[in-house]
Amino acid sequence: LLPEIKSAGAKALVAFELFVALVVITLLWVVNNWPLAAVLTSLLTAIVVFLVVGSGQVISIRTSKQSLAPATEALTLATTLRELIRRPDADAEPVLLVVDNLDRLDGKDAMTVLSDIRAFVDIPESRCVFLIPIDREAFARNVGQFVGGTRAARDYLEKFFGLDIMLTRPAGVDLRTWARDLVGKVFPDHAEDDRSTAAELIAAAALGSPRAAKRMVNGISARFWLIDPAVRPTFSLAQLAVLEGIIAQFPNAAAVTARDARRLADARERLRLAADDQARTEAIADLVGVPGTAKGDADDYDASRAIALRDFLLLGEAIPLSVDDIGTVLSLRDDRSMQGVPNATAVKAALRAGQPDELAAAMAAFSPDERALALRRCADLARDDEENAFRASAILGVNALAPHADEPGIRANLRRTAVETLLGSAPVLYRNLPAATVDLVFRDGRADRRLDALAERSAAELAANTAAEPRGGLVLILAAAASRLSPESLGAARKALADLSDADLAPLFDPAPSAELVAVDVAGAMIGRLSAWTPATPDIDIELVAERVEKSVSAGVIDRAQLDPIAAALPAQLAAVTGPAVSGLAILVDVLGAAAPGPNVDALAQALVVWTGDVELGL
Repeated sequence: LLPEIKSAGAKALVAFELFVALVVITLLWVVNNWPLAAVLTSLLTAIVVFLVVGSGQVISIRTSKQSLAPATEALTLATTLRELIRRPDADAEPVLLVVDNLDRLDGKDAMTVLSDIRAFVDIPESRCVFLIPIDREAFARNVGQFVGGTRAARDYLEKFFGLDIMLTRPAGVDLRTWARDLVGKVFPDHAEDDRSTAAELIAAAALGSPRAAKRMVNGISARFWLIDPAVRPTFSLAQLAVLEGIIAQFPNAAAVTARDARRLADARERLRLAADDQARTEAIADLVGVPGTAKGDADDYDASRAIALRDFLLLGEAIPLSVDDIGTVLSLRDDRSMQGVPNATAVKAALRAGQPDELAAAMAAFSPDERALALRRCADLARDDEENAFRASAILGVNALAPHADEPGIRANLRRTAVETLLGSAPVLYRNLPAATVDLVFRDGRADRRLDALAERSAAELAANTAAEPRGGLVLILAAAASRLSPESLGAARKALADLSDADLAPLFDPAPSAELVAVDVAGAMIGRLSAWTPATPDIDIELVAERVEKSVSAGVIDRAQLDPIAAALPAQLAAVTGPAVSGLAILVDVLGAAAPGPNVDALAQALVVWTGDVELGL
């Protein structure tokens, strides 16, 4: 009955019962001399109370339980299945019943299903064969708690199944061939080499699973058609395969990459430079959280997956993928960081490469407003790199922008980025800094302890390893910030500089010799080289050193008396001076024109008077 009808009927019934009861009780009260009046009154009262409560109109009791489908449904289904399973005659065909995804049920439900299956298997004259695809280990873990542990669950399965058919992973060559056929069907118009490379990457990422390979092919196809048509032709199938392999098979790495595409680009570069397995493992730490590293997380780390990711990235090492490429494929839209900037691809490429000349060329045709916008966007990108700890990329950006730092609205933001990036970087990255970047950081000579720290770290880096290349950036910093060094660091820097080549020392003499850095060890090294000159010494070296010595004497950095060892050593070399070596002699004699008078200078003068050389020395 519908609830409203049932409710209305109940109300009418209760009203009628109450009316009848009241009439009877009234009559009994009137005929109060009837012997059974008291007994009948009690009986009627009990009946009325029972009817009122039972109607649900005064007291209603509700439960949260719901009615289940009648058991007859299950019984009917069981009966029908039993009839189908029984062999009607001796020649009847067998019936194959496939029960899939059993290992995805929780343990209790899985055991119930197995019990149901056992009931059908035990039917006499059954013609049913049950085929149950299952991950045996996963299933044993699920039901272990219900049968006494994982070992007991394995024993139970061994008794339950009559025949085990093990499915092995397909051979690598078969999976690659299959993947190549799939890619060929989906992308028939692409180059064969590109299809083959993509198929190899897909097969590697699939880890032996044809289903995974098919999913990746579908994913590559979807991304290819969803990418902005304006940039779609720039992507190869191999590039898409690298990214789709990470998305489909390495979800933790994909999640990290989705948050910041530079993580993947940085990991690929460090992996390319890694020299051993330990370095390769550390290279992908950002992507998988390798325990024992700064990004390590022992709870989420899967060693086998990490190794598989490492090997997959090494396989795709030669396939170019920029940060912008990764971002475009993942987001399915073009990069917006250079929005409004003409020739944005070339501008950003120059910034990422750290090439100021290429950046200037990319902006050559810009109007003043377009140029200002481009430089602001580039400065913001460099700043973003620094804030996200991509310091190598930030330094490259600063290097590209530093020659343009005097453009309106650029210097303050760019200088802050440069200082904070260098402070957060290992000093080894200072070694390759160009002069424009060092000038941007140190030019104004402001009191800033952060700059003092940069100078100290540069001196320590050079002193720790003077043989390592390159060294030019460290020398530039020391030349610009020598006054910021502590006495101890200044002494260490002087000693280290004395061991460097003439080319490395150029910043110490441009535009004028550095009094703090040249005066002691570097000056002594130069004078020692001139004193040791012989006619076999390359003239170009002696000419450069002599020029620097002269500049240092003129600037008061080297005392005139310090030149006396040159005058003392030179007379012994005169007899061997012939041909091209005469120019070297002339340079030394010119240097000694600034020497302080003394016995060694007089002795050289006397030797030159009787020298039989046929070239005028300009005395």
